[in-house]
Amino acid sequence: MKKESKKNLTLYEKFGSQSLIGCCFHSLDNEGLLKWQGRILSSPKQDWYLVQLYGWAMGEPCARKLINFDSMTNWIFYKDEEEMRYSAKYGAVRNLGHKK
Repeated sequence: MKKESKKNLTLYEKFGSQSLIGCCFHSLDNEGLLKWQGRILSSPKQDWYLVQLYGWAMGEPCARKLINFDSMTNWIFYKDEEEMRYSAKYGAVRNLGHKK
Protein backbone atom coordinates (compact mmCIF):
# COMPACT_ATOMS: atom_id res chain seq x y z
CA MET A 1 0.00 0.00 0.00
CA LYS A 2 1.41 3.35 -1.04
CA LYS A 3 1.55 6.15 1.51
CA GLU A 4 -0.17 9.36 0.51
CA SER A 5 2.17 12.32 0.32
CA LYS A 6 1.37 15.14 2.71
CA LYS A 7 0.91 18.52 1.09
CA ASN A 8 1.40 21.80 2.91
CA LEU A 9 -2.01 22.72 4.25
CA THR A 10 -3.12 26.14 5.40
CA LEU A 11 -4.35 26.59 8.95
CA TYR A 12 -7.87 26.79 7.57
CA GLU A 13 -7.48 23.50 5.64
CA LYS A 14 -6.07 21.72 8.70
CA PHE A 15 -8.43 22.97 11.36
CA GLY A 16 -11.18 24.99 9.73
CA SER A 17 -12.11 28.55 10.57
CA GLN A 18 -13.16 27.61 14.11
CA SER A 19 -9.67 26.67 15.36
CA LEU A 20 -8.89 30.09 16.84
CA ILE A 21 -12.42 31.15 17.81
CA GLY A 22 -12.52 32.02 21.52
CA CYS A 23 -8.75 32.20 21.88
CA CYS A 24 -7.19 35.20 23.55
CA PHE A 25 -4.05 36.83 22.21
CA HIS A 26 -1.30 39.37 22.55
CA SER A 27 -0.09 40.85 19.28
CA LEU A 28 3.44 42.10 18.74
CA ASP A 29 4.62 44.85 16.43
CA ASN A 30 7.67 44.56 14.15
CA GLU A 31 9.96 45.63 17.01
CA GLY A 32 8.67 42.89 19.34
CA LEU A 33 6.65 45.24 21.54
CA LEU A 34 3.14 44.43 22.71
CA LYS A 35 0.58 46.08 20.46
CA TRP A 36 -2.86 44.66 21.25
CA GLN A 37 -4.56 42.24 23.59
CA GLY A 38 -7.90 40.64 22.90
CA ARG A 39 -10.06 37.67 21.96
CA ILE A 40 -10.99 36.15 18.63
CA LEU A 41 -14.76 36.34 18.22
CA SER A 42 -15.51 34.78 14.83
CA SER A 43 -14.29 33.97 11.35
CA PRO A 44 -16.72 35.54 8.88
CA LYS A 45 -14.64 34.42 5.88
CA GLN A 46 -11.75 32.02 5.31
CA ASP A 47 -8.53 33.39 6.86
CA TRP A 48 -10.30 36.48 8.27
CA TYR A 49 -11.04 36.92 11.97
CA LEU A 50 -13.14 39.40 13.92
CA VAL A 51 -11.28 40.27 17.12
CA GLN A 52 -12.33 42.13 20.25
CA LEU A 53 -9.54 44.36 21.55
CA TYR A 54 -9.17 45.18 25.25
CA GLY A 55 -7.59 48.29 26.77
CA TRP A 56 -4.33 47.97 28.65
CA ALA A 57 -5.28 49.98 31.74
CA MET A 58 -8.55 48.35 32.81
CA GLY A 59 -8.91 45.46 30.36
CA GLU A 60 -12.24 46.81 29.14
CA PRO A 61 -13.43 46.10 25.56
CA CYS A 62 -12.41 49.06 23.43
CA ALA A 63 -12.70 48.15 19.72
CA ARG A 64 -13.34 45.36 17.25
CA LYS A 65 -11.21 44.77 14.16
CA LEU A 66 -11.32 42.46 11.17
CA ILE A 67 -7.87 40.92 10.74
CA ASN A 68 -6.42 38.68 8.01
CA PHE A 69 -4.63 35.57 9.26
CA ASP A 70 -1.41 36.59 7.48
CA SER A 71 -1.25 39.61 9.84
CA MET A 72 -1.45 37.33 12.89
CA THR A 73 1.76 35.36 12.44
CA ASN A 74 3.61 37.15 15.25
CA TRP A 75 0.73 36.91 17.72
CA ILE A 76 0.80 34.85 20.91
CA PHE A 77 -2.39 32.82 21.38
CA TYR A 78 -3.91 31.53 24.62
CA LYS A 79 -6.77 29.13 25.26
CA ASP A 80 -8.53 31.60 27.59
CA GLU A 81 -8.24 34.88 29.53
CA GLU A 82 -6.75 33.15 32.57
CA GLU A 83 -3.85 31.81 30.53
CA MET A 84 -3.34 35.24 28.91
CA ARG A 85 -3.29 36.99 32.31
CA TYR A 86 -0.84 34.41 33.68
CA SER A 87 1.50 35.02 30.73
CA ALA A 88 1.30 38.77 31.29
CA LYS A 89 2.02 38.42 35.01
CA TYR A 90 4.53 35.54 35.14
CA GLY A 91 5.37 34.44 31.59
CA ALA A 92 7.42 35.70 28.69
CA VAL A 93 4.99 38.51 27.90
CA ARG A 94 5.60 40.29 31.22
CA ASN A 95 9.00 41.57 30.06
CA LEU A 96 7.78 42.97 26.75
CA GLY A 97 7.13 46.68 26.54
CA HIS A 98 3.88 48.21 25.26
CA LYS A 99 3.58 50.04 21.97
CA LYS A 100 2.99 53.72 22.73
